[in-house]
Amino acid sequence: MYDNSRYLCCAVSMPVEAGTPTASPDNPLLGVQISLDTKVMTELAIEMESAAGAIRKPRGGPLPQGLSLARWDAAFTDALLRLLDLGDSPKDTAVLGNGRLRELYYAVLKGDAGVSARRAFGVGNEIARAIEYLSSRLGEPVTIDDMAAHVGMSRAVFHR
Repeated sequence: MYDNSRYLCCAVSMPVEAGTPTASPDNPLLGVQISLDTKVMTELAIEMESAAGAIRKPRGGPLPQGLSLARWDAAFTDALLRLLDLGDSPKDTAVLGNGRLRELYYAVLKGDAGVSARRAFGVGNEIARAIEYLSSRLGEPVTIDDMAAHVGMSRAVFHR
């Protein structure tokens, strides 16, 4: 259950169904659904881990859940409001939209859902590491075998 003090973050691709038993015409449910852009989330997670010092693989222990509840902290609320303030202005959305989404994603990564989101998108995620490897070699020929070897996977597993 989540309410106006928490938000739901689904950091992995899975079907999610939500409902509200207490909504009515007199007490409507207002909500926002934002799909996480994998590329932007991965870039931010890796930047955060790089900024914090040496990049390390996550330690052993239980993996964070793919679906988590997080407090509506001030950073998340401010970032969401700034995004929603773009309103119906196509011009404002075109100029500021990507930056405001990035700010919201950053708030998610720093907040209560951050552990799950960083695990899904950050270092330790082999695909995120492959994307980083490929991004740093855009001017060079890179094969699937190169990327798979870099992240310690077989070609078949990497393709899957």
